[in-house]
Amino acid sequence: MKTLLLKTLYKSLLSALPIITYNPITNIFFAPFQIQPYSTYVNFKLSPDQVDYLKSYIGNYSTHLNLHPIKLSILDIPAYFISVNIYNCTSPLFLNRRRNITRCEINTYVKDNRGGYGTLILDYCSNFLSLDPVDLFKHGQDARFWKDSDDGAFLHYYVKNEKIKFEMDLDYVRTQKKNFQISNSLIQYTDNIYYKNGIYDKLYYDSSL
Repeated sequence: MKTLLLKTLYKSLLSALPIITYNPITNIFFAPFQIQPYSTYVNFKLSPDQVDYLKSYIGNYSTHLNLHPIKLSILDIPAYFISVNIYNCTSPLFLNRRRNITRCEINTYVKDNRGGYGTLILDYCSNFLSLDPVDLFKHGQDARFWKDSDDGAFLHYYVKNEKIKFEMDLDYVRTQKKNFQISNSLIQYTDNIYYKNGIYDKLYYDSSL
């Protein structure tokens, strides 16, 4: 009953967003949602014990989502991963004077009982008010990054709330020089963005991806 209520409220709130986003007035005066530089995707390969723990954790929230192995690159053997996705974004739709928002998602990869693939958001932290079908509203928390210098050669990331604590220092210039051929199957897992209670968002993208 709670899941049905949250799903209804969530859909009702989101139903207004296309009206705000896709109309001539906002397209003339406002810029679209934009992902900013220095967004970072960190992947951790799971051990067998960690896989068992995560399967049990997911089972506490949903009976039709199952942990699934993926390939990050075209040369990989499929394995189980947790990904820490830290991205910086801005949009006039946030109504926050276009200040950049930092959001950190703890994600893994699943297959549902209908054969659909997707990314599962285990938890997240953002420094701005967020909307989701599990908590409905989540107030801004501590999620940030900063640069050592103007050229962004060295980056620092810090995320903390009551469940998440993540810190990382990144040599951004050296990382950018590495050639990584992403697996096409990994893109497939972005089509459906699941939440722990089984509700999901459908992601659409065009050739600019």
